[in-house]
Amino acid sequence: MMTKQLGNTSVGTNNTDFTTNLVQPAIAIAWDDWVTVLNTVPDDLVFYKFNDINSDIINDQLVIEWNNVHHFNNPTSGDATYQTILDLNTGTQNRNIISNYTNLSL
Repeated sequence: MMTKQLGNTSVGTNNTDFTTNLVQPAIAIAWDDWVTVLNTVPDDLVFYKFNDINSDIINDQLVIEWNNVHHFNNPTSGDATYQTILDLNTGTQNRNIISNYTNLSL
C-alpha cells in the first residue's frame, strides 16, 4: 500500500491503524492495496486533471480518478472506480475534499 502523507510518501503492504503509522497528515480515499492491470484491460488506469473553475488561469481543483483498479493479492476479484477532488490554492482557508465512489463491487 502507498499512502500519500503531506510532505512524505510511505510504502508498505499492511493495512494497519492510522493512529500509529502516519507521521504526517494524510488523505486515504479508499485505503487498500490497489493495482492496475495494464495491457489486459485497456481502461485500467489512474487519471488526473486540474480544473480552473473560475477562469483566472490558476488551477482551483485537482481531480484524481482510479478506474477499474483491483486488489493487489487478487486482481480478478472485481474492480473499483472512484475519484477524489481536492481544492487547491486555498491559503489558510479550510476547503473541501470530495470523494465519489462510482463502483466498489469487489
